[in-house]
Amino acid sequence: MCLTVAEVRQRLSRKLPSSERHLIVRVCGVLNDILELLDNPCSPDVIEMLKVIIETCVDENVSLVISRQIFTDFNSKVLPEMNDAQSKLLAFFMLDIMCRRSELFVEQISNARLHLSTIYEKDKNWRDAVLMLVAIPLESGQKLYSVDYKLATFIRIARLYLEDNDPLQAELYINRASILQPDDEYLQDAYNSTHARVLDYRKRFIKVAHRWTKLLLFRPNLTDDDRITALNHLRKFKKVESLYFEVNLTIDMINANSSICECIDEHFVNQMAL
Repeated sequence: MCLTVAEVRQRLSRKLPSSERHLIVRVCGVLNDILELLDNPCSPDVIEMLKVIIETCVDENVSLVISRQIFTDFNSKVLPEMNDAQSKLLAFFMLDIMCRRSELFVEQISNARLHLSTIYEKDKNWRDAVLMLVAIPLESGQKLYSVDYKLATFIRIARLYLEDNDPLQAELYINRASILQPDDEYLQDAYNSTHARVLDYRKRFIKVAHRWTKLLLFRPNLTDDDRITALNHLRKFKKVESLYFEVNLTIDMINANSSICECIDEHFVNQMAL
């Protein structure tokens, strides 16, 4: 299919229909035609066509229902299909356009920031990745986010700050996460393991060993990465013996968990069995 930037402008600049349904059909029709031209990488003309749609959506004559839907489609259907360089370019263009009326596009702006954070994280650009997440107004009251969404974001921010060697900021956000009570066990484990990492950076070694021991014993769904990290810490600090009375280890619990057993001296296990 052949489509030009001029044709896109012409189709979108016609007199806007009074019906929201007719307008969204028109805009979505143009967007779908452009999506058929998406490639990796996209041609400069396709990028310009997408920018034309973005600019059209913030026109005051276009209802918020339509604008929000189109920006949502961009976040979910357009940006993920592009290569990272072009996707980042278009996401920043969207942010610049939407931020002119930021109070009206809170969710769409947040999703664009999440997308950009993921791209930066893949490039191991920890600082820019975390700054994108910090800019999301989780506690401003502009939008009510679920407990799980806020907790997952706070945990991700804390981990990115740790990657960027900034444990003070990581501790700030893991403390914010601590007041939230999720129902999701995965998030509970993610919080506990991230908290343990923060304590390690803060050189609170006994508390670190305590937390990792509890996670290994009582959280069977711990991720492989966190399990390896826990074992490395226990081998490093050799604190399992001193935690015996704190976490009420029993010989049966140790024997049932071979990974814990590897970290405990055989002499100590034999003492426990007496």
